[in-house]
Amino acid sequence: MTEARYTVRYPSGAVEYRYGATVPKRGEKLGRNGDEGFVIAVEEDEHGVPRVVVGTRVAPSVKWEDAVGSETPDDPRDRIVEAAYGLFSRRGIQAVTLEDLIDAADVSQATLESNFATKDDVVLAFLHRREHRWTLGFVEAEARRRGSTPRDRLLAIFDVFDEWFQRDDFDGCSFINVLVEVGDLDDAVGRASADHLETIRGVVRTMAEEAGVDDAASFAHSWHILMKGSIVAAGEGDREAARRARAMGEALLTAHGV
Repeated sequence: MTEARYTVRYPSGAVEYRYGATVPKRGEKLGRNGDEGFVIAVEEDEHGVPRVVVGTRVAPSVKWEDAVGSETPDDPRDRIVEAAYGLFSRRGIQAVTLEDLIDAADVSQATLESNFATKDDVVLAFLHRREHRWTLGFVEAEARRRGSTPRDRLLAIFDVFDEWFQRDDFDGCSFINVLVEVGDLDDAVGRASADHLETIRGVVRTMAEEAGVDDAASFAHSWHILMKGSIVAAGEGDREAARRARAMGEALLTAHGV
């Protein structure tokens, strides 16, 4: 039976790719690791991929865009998350204090505390925004825009990386960085980092399926190793890392008959 790929937005704001024989229907209960609720919307994106919105209770149907929300700098919570985005992506999470966040967001301590109970909650919001902006809005969107065939779209990931690695503001993979800093998959932040990395593999798996790769799940793990390895190498100063990874990617595709 062919598995369906669909995108799920959870009540916490986390987004993941899922696979199953059927797509959940409105009103069904769905969740993971305590982040659960009821399906309140099911729609398709521009590529025909189902998008499922999960709410904490059965509620009137909403649009995906309304559930995801918008980045509105005038909102104090958004200002805090945007400040965290800049600080955490450049400096990591442990080196950034709550005072740093308050100063960068230009909010009071009371405003910070009214929006986020703990620093970990700010980190989780940052990771979600990183996925929305970097994984889906930058890497996947650019690879799909540049590649004319499914095979080309996979390889285009490394073309996107190559340009990214040359930039002065190259900041590495925040999901890897945070996972290394936390070093504990039982920790909420560590688990979230791993889940966001899984989303990247989900993107690759979908592209691999579109390219006709056999055992796309296993292929996605191998491809993701090339992606992560090239990012780490670029962080070490190897500006050619993406081109090296692309060449290995071509060999991997050939080995899979694509």
